[in-house]
Amino acid sequence: MAKKDFVTLLNSTSLGKEDKEAILFLLDFLDNKHIKDLSSKSFIFSGSPGVGKTHLIEKLLETTKMPILFLGSYSLPGKDVKKVKTLKAMLAALERNGDCIAFIDDFENAVKLDDIGEISDSEKKAFMAILEQIKRCKEKKVLLITLNNIHFVSEVHFDRVEVKIEFDLPSEKNKEEFLEKMYGKYVNRKLISFLARNSVGYNFRDLPEVIKLAYREGRCKINKGSLKKALSTYKPSSLQRFKVLNGLKVNFKDVIGNEEIKQKLRFLKTYLKKKDLLKKRGVKGANLLIFSGPSGTGKTYMAKALAGELGLPLINISPERVFSGEVLTSLHEIASISRRFRNCIIFLDEADKVIGRGISEEDGPMLAKIESELDGINANAEAIIILAMNTAERFGDAIHDRFTTLQFSQPNLEERRAFLEKKARESGINLKTSLDHVAGITEGKSYRDLEKIWNNIVFKVVGEGRGAKSKEDLTKIVEDTIAIIGMQNSGRRDHLRMIG
Repeated sequence: MAKKDFVTLLNSTSLGKEDKEAILFLLDFLDNKHIKDLSSKSFIFSGSPGVGKTHLIEKLLETTKMPILFLGSYSLPGKDVKKVKTLKAMLAALERNGDCIAFIDDFENAVKLDDIGEISDSEKKAFMAILEQIKRCKEKKVLLITLNNIHFVSEVHFDRVEVKIEFDLPSEKNKEEFLEKMYGKYVNRKLISFLARNSVGYNFRDLPEVIKLAYREGRCKINKGSLKKALSTYKPSSLQRFKVLNGLKVNFKDVIGNEEIKQKLRFLKTYLKKKDLLKKRGVKGANLLIFSGPSGTGKTYMAKALAGELGLPLINISPERVFSGEVLTSLHEIASISRRFRNCIIFLDEADKVIGRGISEEDGPMLAKIESELDGINANAEAIIILAMNTAERFGDAIHDRFTTLQFSQPNLEERRAFLEKKARESGINLKTSLDHVAGITEGKSYRDLEKIWNNIVFKVVGEGRGAKSKEDLTKIVEDTIAIIGMQNSGRRDHLRMIG
């Protein structure tokens, strides 16, 4: 591959500016344009499978005539490629050869593990010896490593590698270019754009699977309907821990109450439509949000409405499946997710469980690390990140200075009445003025509580065929339901039953 073609390929990736510059510097070093002792010679390329790490390195290797030592599970194309089977064999080959490039692909599978699934001591020694050989040899030698999970390598060994380059999942533009190149003669431009826009979290291996599935679902035709069905059926590995909602139809008109919050979110919608122009004028968008308020006050529903308004996918993250509860580790994971998923809304419910003890309790060096992690999220997030929690009061300035906090409250009388009217219309039950009574005796109850109360009213009227139009009937249903809710909240679920 010609160097200019590789540069074009590199610029089309989702890598950051600094990472691209590091790779271009390496390219020039291989072309004898830089001083060996002043140049980095060991590189780790990390990222989820299917994001293009190996492909980029293969194309980089095509630009050079240097001999290549290869450790991997497949046959690397090229005339001057010698394949080795172990790290020890790689070390021996490095010691025998002069100028060369050592390429270890899929490091997790290239090394031998001990009985507990960790890198064996002998492999660790061989790896450290390879790094020393690359660093101290008189010849020009370079080490390139691909790795799916950076946590697989211990911090001690990871730090010895000079340059760390992390690949994100492909952007919408990356996916469009890939799909156009691979399937442009089968799929029109409009459908390619649709797939690229609605495949948040998909990598370059996932997209062909979606295309093929859509072809089968469409009975040998690819159209919008078959693509939608394929997207709903196929779930990439990067999203296994998350729930992704595409094409949400709910919007702000469907949300009862919280008018001030909706107004602030409308500003965000306006900002995103004219982001480039407003950025030039110095206006910053609030894409880092905290939804704070009691359970059941509509935080999740508001996130869905925002996604519907913006036409973006909503990635709903369950904290117990993803995060540790330790502040710094959890924030690092949030930062990682925000880099991987673009053009979407990332909704993290019960975020106070994620962040663990209050950041306001931290001080000194730990607080500095936390603030640095938060600044990274603030600077690099290309998604809207919403942290939902019952209260944000216990968090200090580290959080509040970087996130816009929107406070949700229990519905007032008018909002409770509007909610019940909406449920009555949906149920086809006409209780007329009785709704005023129910709204009046449910002060302090959340929308979730009102939903349960209404379901019990419907159960009495429709399920049991009882009349429930008198105030006494309705009061009894409300009181019984509130009692059940109280037992649920206190954890005494063994006592729950429908009140007869």
